[in-house]
Amino acid sequence: TVNEFSLLLSLAGSDPLLKPAMVICHLDVVPIEEGTWDSWGRAHGCSDCSPFSGKIHEGYVWGRGALDMKSWCASFLHAAEK
Repeated sequence: TVNEFSLLLSLAGSDPLLKPAMVICHLDVVPIEEGTWDSWGRAHGCSDCSPFSGKIHEGYVWGRGALDMKSWCASFLHAAEK
């Protein structure tokens, strides 16, 4: 653990002669502006799409960070596990 919030992983590859690769991703989410909580989703007809809900509405995931690096982090960790 780095600074109580981050993880630093080192995964050995199958061929020690190959050069290493570095992959960086993050899971943090930027906070919302104060007083805007109730307006999230209304413009798109989703009254219960709060900024951190991750709700699926009309085929899209709604929320802060929904199109951020989280999917890349999950994909990398899944691939590394294989």
